[in-house]
Amino acid sequence: MPVHKWAARRRRWLVALAVLAALLFLYAGRRQQQPQQQQQQQRPALAPDKEQPAAVRRRFRTLEQDPALSQWPADLSVDWQASSAQLAELDTIIQAARCGPRCQPASSADWRHRQQQVVRATQLAWAAYARDALGCDEYMPLSHRGRNFTHLGIGYLAADALDTLWLMGLRAEYAQARGFLAHQVTFDQRGAVSLFETTIRVLGGLLSAYHWSGESDTRLLVLADQLGARLARSFNTSTGIPPETAILRSDGIPFAGDCSTSESATLQLEFRYLAKLTGNLEYRRQADRVIDVMLAAPKFAGLVPTRISATTGLFTGRDISLGS
Repeated sequence: MPVHKWAARRRRWLVALAVLAALLFLYAGRRQQQPQQQQQQQRPALAPDKEQPAAVRRRFRTLEQDPALSQWPADLSVDWQASSAQLAELDTIIQAARCGPRCQPASSADWRHRQQQVVRATQLAWAAYARDALGCDEYMPLSHRGRNFTHLGIGYLAADALDTLWLMGLRAEYAQARGFLAHQVTFDQRGAVSLFETTIRVLGGLLSAYHWSGESDTRLLVLADQLGARLARSFNTSTGIPPETAILRSDGIPFAGDCSTSESATLQLEFRYLAKLTGNLEYRRQADRVIDVMLAAPKFAGLVPTRISATTGLFTGRDISLGS
């Protein structure tokens, strides 16, 4: 067969194969679209943006009519108390979460062994910290170094671990941490710290350790009062909503824009306890004012966004989540 005829036949074969491949591709695509179209037909159409709030409200009202939810009060006021049946149901859920259907409850001996392992792990961790970076705010075990969040440090890690060491019965480690805090930490220094983290870890750690001392270790209370007075300046905004950062050495009005809703609304435990111990009710008034502002701000079906403006006292953004 002449070469030119063979080349022409080969071109026809290639064209035929290309056409066949295109047809198979279109056929496969159509088969995939059919289930998607059926699913789209089954799904309810989303309402336009301007109608979406009304649609959500209708759905929320429907949920409110559910008999299973009728036992909850409409306003969820602070005076609400769970019923005996609700407490029993919660206890059942907790017990089921502790041990699923495929596991067997551990014996008392097993729990004691596990407890000893946790205490031993804590001893090892503290020994490494004390050897490499005692007093530093943060410990980096891989490099065997520590670092501070301010120039001098604020005893961040030592205060955070204080009550845990006491509860585990590690009296030597507790004395080491307490000694550093009592004799080497000062909050009268330049620097900015996280208001939330410093409140729950340093202030909370000092107050918790003071509580476990039988409220007798006055040095811990003095430190807590000194730190609390500096952190409480953050509440001196026009609305009372504090910024996320606290300035340790500052007497001016702090600047605050949008702040974390969850952080601002979870500072009350430490400041209320500090007010009780010191008799300085200003701590409680300032912390409670945050809640008053949030309760007065408009909400959507009882839900609030993750951010709030310290300037206006109104919630900002559209993000609503179960976390922070």
